[in-house]
Amino acid sequence: MYNEKPIISKWVADLYDQKVTETKDVEFLLSVIGQTPKRIIEVCCGSGRILVPLAKAGHTVTGFDADEFMLAKIPAKAEGLGNIHWRTADVVRDEWGAGYDIVVLAGNILYNIVSYMDYTKSQELLIQRAAAALSPGGYVFIEYQPGGHYITKPETASYNNDNKSVIWEGTDGDGNRGNMTLLGDNYDAITGMSSFTRRFELTLNNGEKITQDILCQKHFAPLEQLHDWLHKAEFVIEQEYGDCNGSPLSDDSRGVVIYARKAEEITYVPIDETIEQKIIAWFGDGIMKYDMLPNRDGCYRVAAMCGERVVGFAAAAPARWKPPLEQYGDVFIHSIEVDEFFRKRGIGRRLIIFLEDWARNNGYRQIRAWSSYESPEALYMWYAMGYAMCPAVEPIYENGKIKGLNPGYYYAKILNLTPIK
Repeated sequence: MYNEKPIISKWVADLYDQKVTETKDVEFLLSVIGQTPKRIIEVCCGSGRILVPLAKAGHTVTGFDADEFMLAKIPAKAEGLGNIHWRTADVVRDEWGAGYDIVVLAGNILYNIVSYMDYTKSQELLIQRAAAALSPGGYVFIEYQPGGHYITKPETASYNNDNKSVIWEGTDGDGNRGNMTLLGDNYDAITGMSSFTRRFELTLNNGEKITQDILCQKHFAPLEQLHDWLHKAEFVIEQEYGDCNGSPLSDDSRGVVIYARKAEEITYVPIDETIEQKIIAWFGDGIMKYDMLPNRDGCYRVAAMCGERVVGFAAAAPARWKPPLEQYGDVFIHSIEVDEFFRKRGIGRRLIIFLEDWARNNGYRQIRAWSSYESPEALYMWYAMGYAMCPAVEPIYENGKIKGLNPGYYYAKILNLTPIK
């Protein structure tokens, strides 16, 4: 709702049901979530265009919306269904509930949200609320079409256009005839905010004429920002498409459909043969070619798991020093990797702590690692964990032979004041 006069809101609800009749997005949603009955909540469910088909497919569904005229359309559509419930609620101010298997943010609600708080904060809040409403391992379904913007390529130039386009024209159930027109098309590339005027012009059934102009604003969040919000809320993206046809996402996509899982608890386990094969499937042949998972005597390997999925791993091995210090040695970290969708959650730091504890408990004097200049973000993590660092050049090994040199940094940390046992 955009603070329309009640008679205009009633006209909008009637025209919505007349004009918005596509089913492709509903069919795609049903195909993504599968046939197994689930407990689903649809946010801003409107007149039940999506909610009712979900119930008819056998799911137990709840919907809420702030527009009572829209909600009034649902009873006739849901007649005879005992697995559907709906209520009046504000998406930002009111609670959603909890324990759901799926939260549906469809109908482009992430872009069309109406809120009286900062628009960007409102959008991120929807993602956070979705996470809070789900059981561990539950999913959020997002359909997002940000007003014709390329989802992966934010515009770098602002613009102001004097566009005028009639969106709807028709007669409601009470005989009130009119149209809804969008005036102007303004975009601020710095803030990502778009603005326009929504004009309603109605001729009522008694001949009275009503006009109302409503200034509207929307925020374009590019895909990178949407991903960031999902990661912060601990979602793992499992499916991503360019539209509800299932088209691959590309630089030409003007929208995105995301199916993301709420992460379960992260556990840390030694890497056995089964987990090793999962890591190889994730990283490819480079795992063995570059000795990222050494499995020789005295090595230590640990994996971070989210359910059955490997989301991070680390491996370390003893290393003797060259003469004249051959009687000494330390531990070298061969690899530390975290799935991009699980980064910034402390998993990498936790994996390093596991390696440190193992090395310390086995009497090694120090532990060290290396990273290339291409990973500047790693520098801050190692520094924060108490590692000394210095520029260095590391040989690139392939199948046991040096194939080149790679500039970067060595990191080292003293663990014991006694030499290796």
